[in-house]
Amino acid sequence: MIDVVVPIFNQFQLVAQCLDGLRAQSHVGRIILVDDASTDMRVADYLDAVSVDPHLDIMLVRHSANEGFVGAANHGMEYVSTEFAAIINSDTVPVGDTALWALAWSMHNHGANVGGAKLLFAPGSRYGDPLHIQHAGVAFNPDGYPYHPFMHLHPGTKAANYAKMVTAVTGAVFGVRVDVWRSLDGFDQLFAPGVYEDVDYCLRAGKVVYEPGSEWLHVMHGSQVDGHNLFDNETRNIDRLFRRWSPIKCDEELYFATEKAGLYPDAG
Repeated sequence: MIDVVVPIFNQFQLVAQCLDGLRAQSHVGRIILVDDASTDMRVADYLDAVSVDPHLDIMLVRHSANEGFVGAANHGMEYVSTEFAAIINSDTVPVGDTALWALAWSMHNHGANVGGAKLLFAPGSRYGDPLHIQHAGVAFNPDGYPYHPFMHLHPGTKAANYAKMVTAVTGAVFGVRVDVWRSLDGFDQLFAPGVYEDVDYCLRAGKVVYEPGSEWLHVMHGSQVDGHNLFDNETRNIDRLFRRWSPIKCDEELYFATEKAGLYPDAG
């Protein structure tokens, strides 16, 4: 079983879609919902209703003040009890019923401390064509900037469809080995309320696997709302990332070099 933490702030429709998808997962354990001081009463009423669902193990945690993604994720992770857990953005929906299992299995199989999934733009996304790749690993360019190397490409792109060890993955669907998470004290509050906390954690934890068998739909930036948009902190946090880790080595060969990109699975 895999425990799941879902930080939530408003966005009622997206939250409902996310939880509907999680309910259908074959290996879902406890679902820890962290209501980060939502102001939409529809969210509050919905979370009250689903938290007493007798068919699911749901724990509802409420914040009296907004702590952002970092604070909400760290708080929710205090309650997990499985070997592997996943922190899930409320604007994602798993495809099929084994997305969680595939992520945890891949982490176990590869001895990974962090696992990232294949994310496709959900219908209605503002930033990409529906069902095209949004995330298939995070690469670092020659200047050390993190980016999504396969964003906007066809979902069948061969190099995006093999599991591979990478340097970093997005926090939108973020698998973690729980003992390592606790030894590192989770996401660093230096990056609160959010943005690049996922990249920083990957660099601290090491052993990161990208697993395309775990596929999710993602409304990119869908969980961000006016007044609570984490990407307002992007410039500040990239500076903090560089100050901590510079120079960050370019790793594009993991994605674009034929052998390392997995175009030929038997390549050494």
